[in-house]
Amino acid sequence: MRSVSVILLTRERPEKLLASLERLRGQLGPQDEVLVLDTGSSPSVLTRVAEALRPRERLERFPGPGSWAEARNRGVQLARGEALAFLDDDCYAAEDWIDRGRSGLDERDAVGGWVEPLPGLAWPDWWSPEMGWLIGLSVPGHRGPDAGRVYYPYTANLWVRAEVARAEPFQELGGTFAAEEGERYRLGREDAEWWKRLRRRGYRTLFDPALRVEHDIDPTRLRLSYLFERARRDGEAWARREGGPDDLEPLAYQWWVHAAPDPSDGLGSGRGRAGGRWHALMRARHRAALRALARKIAETSDGRESPSRLWVGALARAGMARLRDRSKTTARRLWLAVDAPRRIAPRTAPPDRPAVAAFGFVGDLVILQACLRGVQGARPGPALSLIAPSTARPIFHGLDRIDLETVPEGIDPLSAAGRDVLLGWVRRTGPELIVAPYLHGHWGTALARLGRRGAPIVGFDRDEGLRRQMDRERLALRIEKDLTRPELDNVRRLLAAAGVRVEPQPPELAPLPEAIDRVRAWRATWPAAAGAGPFLVLNPEAGHPQKEWPATAWGELARRLRESLPQALVFNSRRAHPEVEAAVREVVADEAGILWFREGPLEDLIALIALSEGVITVDAGPQHLAHGLGRPSLTLYGPMDERRWADPWRRPIHRTIRGGMFDLTPEELRGLPVNHLMRLLRPEKVAEAALAWAAECLGEGAPPWGFIPGQPL
Repeated sequence: MRSVSVILLTRERPEKLLASLERLRGQLGPQDEVLVLDTGSSPSVLTRVAEALRPRERLERFPGPGSWAEARNRGVQLARGEALAFLDDDCYAAEDWIDRGRSGLDERDAVGGWVEPLPGLAWPDWWSPEMGWLIGLSVPGHRGPDAGRVYYPYTANLWVRAEVARAEPFQELGGTFAAEEGERYRLGREDAEWWKRLRRRGYRTLFDPALRVEHDIDPTRLRLSYLFERARRDGEAWARREGGPDDLEPLAYQWWVHAAPDPSDGLGSGRGRAGGRWHALMRARHRAALRALARKIAETSDGRESPSRLWVGALARAGMARLRDRSKTTARRLWLAVDAPRRIAPRTAPPDRPAVAAFGFVGDLVILQACLRGVQGARPGPALSLIAPSTARPIFHGLDRIDLETVPEGIDPLSAAGRDVLLGWVRRTGPELIVAPYLHGHWGTALARLGRRGAPIVGFDRDEGLRRQMDRERLALRIEKDLTRPELDNVRRLLAAAGVRVEPQPPELAPLPEAIDRVRAWRATWPAAAGAGPFLVLNPEAGHPQKEWPATAWGELARRLRESLPQALVFNSRRAHPEVEAAVREVVADEAGILWFREGPLEDLIALIALSEGVITVDAGPQHLAHGLGRPSLTLYGPMDERRWADPWRRPIHRTIRGGMFDLTPEELRGLPVNHLMRLLRPEKVAEAALAWAAECLGEGAPPWGFIPGQPL
């Protein structure tokens, strides 16, 4: 059990400090301590505090003037514990605070918690909980899925591993505690900048709303004039610490969001007296940030730009963008009022003629196959109709009682010919409704736009593939997708809402015999050094730039694997990757053991994986193919979420490796390479994980290939 140092900052508030200490005393273990760091109290207060301290509590003085960031960094230097917790003298910890914070660091590098008001505070009648951030309180968003990724924790309730705090100190900008409060706060937000920096650099973070402290707030802080001053200072502090040129127009857009609020934005306090004042405070914050950021940018432009021109221009461009977005929203509402699509309710009885549309990626289709395998044994009646792209045929071809139809290639889905293809399918099958878990690409859009000429469509409320909100509105029933659950479970829930109840089974893929023959014929052309021995498939094809691993990293991984493993390495190069090929050839001496699989259709890739000993991939498509073929897989996860895409049966032959947090927001990613999260995966760490995976899952003594029994969801 790691030792804890609670770093408690104080200044001229002995009564509150002693009350805060009293809350901690019953929670300290024999190896724990409280480090009281004074930032400028009078000698009499220091004497009183020193006399009141007990064992495992020590008092240190911060030498000279400084800022909150400098004081916290000093506390980190003086602390003796392996886990560091920050607290302010007017914050009182819950009775399980130390145990909960300590255990939170077992699997995380930093943990933040909930800050609530001390009971008994008299709130003004116009108060909104959304204003809590101005006085150091958690807001409603801290209890939602965006906690810790949009709503950052405060330093008054923050835990971190000691080695992380020493490697990543709080950002110091100078300043002095002797300044007026407004000027001191201009140096604030060191906790928000620090949390954002940790997440960008790949540290593991968590916001735990059950990790609670109570904040003893001075009632004078509830005055409206004080809140406006804090809002303005917060905007200036943000601009000084974090803002860059790429933030100018997004910030201006947010000003317009609060200048002309729209209830459809989903903002927490959009209406009424409290909502109006909350929007006014947010406008004050964004206006101050906008002007401060414009000054900051102008200072680095050598006089080429004036601050006023920068922020006025950003407001003008953002205003036009906001107007366009509001116009689209208005048009959508008018369309719904005039020609609303047919709405249906979730079904309990199975439909007589269900159909499924699956315009998804390879991994999506394998997940759907696992569900449709459960449909076969659970549903009586005629075969289920399924329409999908042509690439789906090798995934669904072996299923019984599934009537598969694929859309032809070379036809524009959004043209009259494409519409006729879809209408022809609807007329032939006569579905009572269409379950559409995936509507990616133009075929998905075309199906959604059939409207009243097609059958009612049951789909998800997000992440279904449709790019326009108006197309989403065309769905007859939209089911909430839980982005924290396995995708298999979401698809099962969607089918259940359409009355098709299933028990998902592990996916099973059967390679086409002709594809096996083609791959074996290609294998016969390998150099003698590669021979007919075992081989691994390496898949650098990401399918999206944000999932691309650098070519040099692939080269280093190939070098390390060739030096340690007997298997040849076959790169999936169905789409050319000249940078990867060049990087591999530059560092791998034994080129005979490196093969390049080029220009094969999907069924040939399935056959290749079936004949291999396993797959190392950056994309979930080959990972799910390996799931269906019973071949071991190691998947490099950057922006993907293991909760959704890892093997839901948790079979030990399927492993994942991650470099950082998958859920970075667009604001956190701004200014970083599009594949930043993949760049956090160091090739030496990946090679280490790959060799451990190979030792356990490949070769002699490894678990048998095929399906390992697991518990369905």
